[in-house]
Formats: sequence, C-alpha cells, structure tokens
Amino acid sequence: MVVRRRKTKIYILITLMILIIVFLSISLGLRAYCVAGHSMEPAVPLGSLVFAVSTEEPKQNLKKDDVIIFSSSKTTMPVMHRICSIEEDGAVTKGDNSNAVDGRIPWTRIKSKVVFHIPAAGYPILLIHDFLQ
Repeated sequence: MVVRRRKTKIYILITLMILIIVFLSISLGLRAYCVAGHSMEPAVPLGSLVFAVSTEEPKQNLKKDDVIIFSSSKTTMPVMHRICSIEEDGAVTKGDNSNAVDGRIPWTRIKSKVVFHIPAAGYPILLIHDFLQ
C-alpha cells in the first residue's frame, strides 16, 4: 500500500513538473508539438513533447543539423526533420531514422526550429487524439 501511494505521488509530481514546463515555455513564446511518428528516433522518440521557436528569416537563422518543423504537401500535420543542407531557395531535410532525404523544403514552408523536447511527455496527448478519432 505504501509503495502504491509513493508511486502515485511521483506520477503526480512528474505531471505537475511537465505542466509547469509547458506553461512556462508557451508564455515565453515557444510552441509545443507532440511527436506522432518514428522518423526522428532515437534523437526525438515517439511520444515526445517538442518545443519550438518561430523562425523569422529562416535563411539567415537556420543551419545544417538544426531540427525544424515545416508544413508538407503530403500531409496536413507538421513534419519535424533535421536539415541536411542549406540551399539558396530552401533547406534539404531528412528524418534521423530514414535513409531518404525529403528534398528541398522552401523557406516559406519552414515554421519553427526545435529548441528542446521532453521524451514520453506527449503520450497522454496521443492517447486522447486516438480516442477522439
């Protein structure tokens, strides 16, 4: 019984810490995303909660190996991949867990740059999303 109460307290404490981090990050202008795929594993695993800052002037502010979030013509959900190379009219990206590059992503489709992530913190969001569909 004591072990169960201790585990419950630990889960509550972890949940409160994550909520504090989320609210502080959002108040500082970061945007939160939930990772719903495996393309960036092992660096950013499925179920991670990712925080990103909006990219103004992406051509000047982004560099090779930055992890970015961009809109794709193939899906309605934002995509998070790493920049492989910078070109004049966009960035070439690739998921860490893939051998194929995405091709050139125009600067206008790049939305934000990933600042940090919390592994597994997005699983409750994924469960709610799956339940509602």
